[in-house]
Amino acid sequence: MKISIAGAKLTHLAQKDRMWDHGSMIEQVRTAFVYLKKGFLKNDPSIVKKCITSGGYKKISGDIELGKSNNITNADLVSVEIITVIPSKHNQPDKFKALIKLKKTKEEENLTEPVSFYKANLLLEQEWLFVHEGNWWLLDEIKK
Repeated sequence: MKISIAGAKLTHLAQKDRMWDHGSMIEQVRTAFVYLKKGFLKNDPSIVKKCITSGGYKKISGDIELGKSNNITNADLVSVEIITVIPSKHNQPDKFKALIKLKKTKEEENLTEPVSFYKANLLLEQEWLFVHEGNWWLLDEIKK
């Protein structure tokens, strides 16, 4: 039910402002995933800087420097769904929440990710919060 309400709200918002275009928002999530994966694989936080808020960058860059992969390095992005849209209100930026589904690509000997994800070869879900800054949607938070 939550997704259908978000879809209806998104359609309404897109009629007023093109920034709420569903396809563009999905593409931004996919782009952020590619940058995050590359940043973790190369152990280089500067790679993710262009797709993430300053607050999100502090958290993610710390994770990258500590080698915490957030399940991204050994996973492929399977699907993206926009589950919540939040228009700006009271000086807060526009936001949307995306549900991403990841599937593992390979196993490693020293797993830091949840064992159930790797043993069962299941999909792992994460919620990613994006905020609108300037003309861009930027990743702000990842919830596992």
